[in-house]
Amino acid sequence: GGYEDLLFQEVEVENPVYYPVLSVGTGILNYFGEMSNDLEGIGSVPPIKINVYHFLDAQQYLRVNLFGMSGNVNGSLHDIPEEDVLNNQYEGITNFQTELLALGINFEYGFGHFYNQKPKFRPFIALGGEVLIFNPKSDYMSEGVRYDWNEQITLRDYDYDYNLRNANVFDLSSYGQNTPAVTLDVGFDFALSNRVS
Repeated sequence: GGYEDLLFQEVEVENPVYYPVLSVGTGILNYFGEMSNDLEGIGSVPPIKINVYHFLDAQQYLRVNLFGMSGNVNGSLHDIPEEDVLNNQYEGITNFQTELLALGINFEYGFGHFYNQKPKFRPFIALGGEVLIFNPKSDYMSEGVRYDWNEQITLRDYDYDYNLRNANVFDLSSYGQNTPAVTLDVGFDFALSNRVS
């Protein structure tokens, strides 16, 4: 009944106000396709993702995420079969690099219905969509002169300055530089404190 009891008394807020939460992260972007995907395929710059989320309900079971991500991927042919050289299979394009920018939104469910108190490891699943923006370029020529097939392997300078959109590769004289995508995230949040995960 004294002042010390008032200092340690827990009071539940009936109508709490939740503010948006900001997070920043990195990871790996990977390329899967016709060209080789070794360590160069991961990209020269690690991707950066910025996410802002807000809870949609008082129980914190559902939240909406707005996110943006930036990074790059690349790939190359390390060996060109003779028949591909004769048939001009790749039309002289044997490597590429593209910057990627993704802007999207998803809705996340945190499985809060299945436990009474929020655990340290909180699994989640999120479904949403994004717009993926890209601009592929190739190390196709040096000082304005196109490499021949043998030089492509040995003399590349990996200066990706030839815009593939202008190259009419595979009879694609023009193509979009963005595409919609469906996103699915599965993972868990690990709570370090009440305010940091």
